[in-house]
This record gives sequence, structure tokens and C-alpha cells, in this order.
Amino acid sequence: MNIQAPISAAILLALSGASAIPASAQTVSVSARCNIYGAGHATPPDNCSTAIGSGISPVRIDLPPGATFVEFAGVSGTVLYCPSCTPANDAEGNSTSLFTFDSLRGISGISVTRARFFEAVFLGPAEPADPAPPALTFTNFAFTDLSPAIAQHFYVGDGLTGTGVGALQRFHIPAGATRLFMGFSDGFVPCVGAFDDNSGAITANVIVTDCTAAPVLNPVVNQTACPGGAVAFDVTMATPAHGPYTFQWRGGGVPINTVTNPSAATATLVLGGAAAGDPARYDCVVTNPCGSTTSNEATLTICIGDFNCDGGIDGADVGAFFDAWESGDASADVNADGGIDGADVNTFFEHWEAGC
Repeated sequence: MNIQAPISAAILLALSGASAIPASAQTVSVSARCNIYGAGHATPPDNCSTAIGSGISPVRIDLPPGATFVEFAGVSGTVLYCPSCTPANDAEGNSTSLFTFDSLRGISGISVTRARFFEAVFLGPAEPADPAPPALTFTNFAFTDLSPAIAQHFYVGDGLTGTGVGALQRFHIPAGATRLFMGFSDGFVPCVGAFDDNSGAITANVIVTDCTAAPVLNPVVNQTACPGGAVAFDVTMATPAHGPYTFQWRGGGVPINTVTNPSAATATLVLGGAAAGDPARYDCVVTNPCGSTTSNEATLTICIGDFNCDGGIDGADVGAFFDAWESGDASADVNADGGIDGADVNTFFEHWEAGC
């Protein structure tokens, strides 16, 4: 079997999620009237000097100790920023030239080439106070990771690397953060206010992950197979870890198969039609949001002496080998040199006499 070319023998990756620990998740509905600058304050602020009002406090979730990043999944809904501000905006907002909201009461400003978008901010246990951290600038919305500071509010949009498509973006929780707030910016740039005529809401599934370590694996066990027989290698978690997981099996260091599963904590590689030319060693690279771990290399031994795969080594194996050898069957190339000749006879009898 040449794993660098398409593999003719069957390869199956079986998955089981019995021991996975899911990240915590909760669904929130964030009203368009939620003023992100009210994060951590008893009442939201308004410095626009209008009669439209400061809106309501942003939606808050408490972060568990050890939480390291947040993702926003299944973001949906639309908002209106005034009764005549049609059409309604989804969480991504609408494209515009770069504009900047000021900071206010300890919450940073923000510079964005979109308007009317879903946003969030991390805070510690204390009420935010000036001076606020500098404003983040968003002109590229395809980022995969973002690491804002406490009180430095940030663009969320639909939480994906593309608009409506792509991978979940990962928002890393700054040290000392204990709370996450979600809302919107509104007002007459650069001032903040004019929330009370807004309507609609954005709904999101907020996933909080405690990512303390890469997967810890049990050893992959060595295997023996007869020529043409099936063989299975298993990799399992020694301790439960957070998914999603990616399993990359390798034979002789060459990738065989990659499968991503949101909850699986076990992967089995099944090789059908084992042959003398197969790689002697197999391992698996297991990746979760915390990092990657490579298993030990497990050996595959082909028991050439049991040529007929009946579990015993006797005269029947000699007959089966010579039947294959005389017909030119590829299975008789037991020395894996690409030809079927007397050298294969010598190799077969060396293994047959040795008991395998």
C-alpha cells in the first residue's frame, strides 16, 4: 500500500465522543437599545445632548474562572436604528467609510468601516473608569483571532470569518476579565447616544471555552496483521479535553486522513488489505483549541508466515503463498521490492520458519 498515492485498501476513521467536555454555551438576545458604553455602569451614558436617550444596559454574561476565549455562533436577527432607517441591519452592519466613536466613561471608542453592527466588551469586576484604552480599528473583518484588552470594545458582527460563512472567530479573554457585555454603538459620531428609537434584536449563542491544555493521549498500541488482513489503531484521550478535535493519522510520517468532529474524543484508523510494503509505524496528531499533541508511533507488523490469514502458521500457508506466487498476484511480493521472484520465496520461508 503506497500511502502517498490514492489508497486502494479501505481506510476508515471511526469517532466516539463519550468522554468529551463541551465548552459552556448560552443563548442571548441583545436589544438594539443596548448601549455598549453602559457596560459595568448602573446606567448607560449619553453625551450627544439629544432627546433620543441613552437606551438600556448591554447584555451581560459572567465568565467562569479559567475561561480563555469566546465564540459567537448562530448569530441572527436584525435591528433598526430609527423608525425610518430602512432597510434593517443584520449583525454585520453596513459598509461605510472609516468612522470613529469616542471613548466614554472608561469604555474605549472604536474605528470601523461598517456601521450599525453587533459588538462586545470584556470587563473585570471593577466599574470602568477613564482613561479608557485606545480604540481598536476594524477594516478587515476576516480575522480568525482577536485579543482585546479589558474595556476595549470590539466588533463581533456574525462571529464568522466570512459574511454568513467561514469559521467561528475566536475572541481571547484578557487576564482579569470576569464579565462579557454585548450591545451596540449609536449616536452622532463621534458622540454616543440616540438609542431610544432603536428596535429589533440580535440573537447569538455565546460559547465560552476553558482552554487549559492540549489533548493528553493514551498510547497507541502496536498491531500485527496477516497479509491482506485488516488492522485497527486507536487513539484515545487520557483525560477529557475540550473539542472540537481534529485527528490527523499518519503512516511513516505521511498524512493518511484528517477528520474534524465537534465532540469526538476517540479516533480509530482501520486499514484493510495490509501488505508488506505498508509503513511500519503509525501515529496520530490530535488538535483541539488548546493546541496539538502527537501520539507515540505504533508499529505495524505484517505476519508474512500466516499467508492465508487463518491464525496459524503451517503447510496451508506454504500452499497459499505458492498459489499467489505462481499466478503473479501482488500479495506474493512479500519483500516489497516491486517484483515477484525467488527473493520473495526466500523472504516468505524466513518468516514462515521464524513463526511469523
